[in-house]
Amino acid sequence: MFVKACKDKLHIILAMSPVGEKFRKRLITFPALVNCTTIDWFLPWPEDALRSTAQNHFISNMRITDEALVKGLVEVGVDM
Repeated sequence: MFVKACKDKLHIILAMSPVGEKFRKRLITFPALVNCTTIDWFLPWPEDALRSTAQNHFISNMRITDEALVKGLVEVGVDM
């Protein structure tokens, strides 16, 4: 029962840079890194997409009438 609970609940996160020879060697040495895992590639977003998401998804739900404040909040969202 304990082993089953551990298998169900245990999650391990590995963060590696995909740049360089070390990453390629790890994948060759440990094929389970590709076969038995979920790989998420986090790449930079374009500023227009960040701006649109900040304005349309987050700030549109707030009832802010001051346009200067809205613009400043959007820019903070893009920077974050």
